[in-house]
Amino acid sequence: MYDVESIKRKLEELEKEKERIIEEFKRLEEKRRGGVVTEEEYREERYKLERRAVEVMDRIAQLRFMAGYV
Repeated sequence: MYDVESIKRKLEELEKEKERIIEEFKRLEEKRRGGVVTEEEYREERYKLERRAVEVMDRIAQLRFMAGYV
C-alpha cells in the first residue's frame, strides 16, 4: 500500500517532469520559429510531448486522489 510520504515524493517527481515537458514545449516552439525543425518534425515532436504531458498529468491526478485516502 502507499504511504503519504511516498506519494508526496512521487508527486514532487511528477511535478518536476511536468515542468521539464513545459520547457521542452517552449524549446520546440523556438526551434519552429527559428526554422530549425520542419513543420513535420515539429508536429511529430509536439505529439510525443503531448502524450507525455497527458500521462504525467493523469498520474498526478491519480496520486492526488489517492493522497486524500491515505
